[in-house]
Amino acid sequence: MLALTCALAACGGEKEDDGASAEPPATQSNASSQAIAKLTEGDGAGKQVVTTADGLHYLDLKVGDGPQPQPGQTCVTNATLWLLDGTRVWSSLDDGTPFGFVLGGGGVIRGWDEGVATMQAGGTRRLAVPPELGYGAKGRPPVPPNAWLIFTIDLLEVQGGGSAQP
Repeated sequence: MLALTCALAACGGEKEDDGASAEPPATQSNASSQAIAKLTEGDGAGKQVVTTADGLHYLDLKVGDGPQPQPGQTCVTNATLWLLDGTRVWSSLDDGTPFGFVLGGGGVIRGWDEGVATMQAGGTRRLAVPPELGYGAKGRPPVPPNAWLIFTIDLLEVQGGGSAQP
């Protein structure tokens, strides 16, 4: 089970297609609106939601005062993953072990890489990751196909000198 949860968080291994989602545009738009609503629930109320060119939505619950990670550096995080319907899928807090990954190293889904890249250590960010930046049309059980993913990520620490990625 631990391997499954780590794999879900990291999305290591096979990559999803960068192609368009199999959902009709109206369904995608509705899901995007629902995702933004999830971001602004609770402690996200009144916070500004940023939408990237790729369709990732995020808001900062707390802006950190540490360094911003660079490609090749290790990001040490605590993170929790939910589906859009509120189902909690995984959390690094369950076993008390922070989750680390190399920024730009391909060990996590694209949405997580993109969402963490502009954080500062000490910050907390909530992400709404569209399927094409997550697990795509295939999904990855228990994440179903075409699922939007909601993450809360604490960037605890940035380690290493980093290096430019090709």
